[in-house]
Amino acid sequence: PVPLPAGLPLLLAGLAGFGALRLRARG
Repeated sequence: PVPLPAGLPLLLAGLAGFGALRLRARG
């Protein structure tokens, strides 16, 4: 298996946080 790039987990974490902020702002 190919190791994941170092930036991928960081990108996923950023996306998750951004989505949570959007949901909180909308609600």
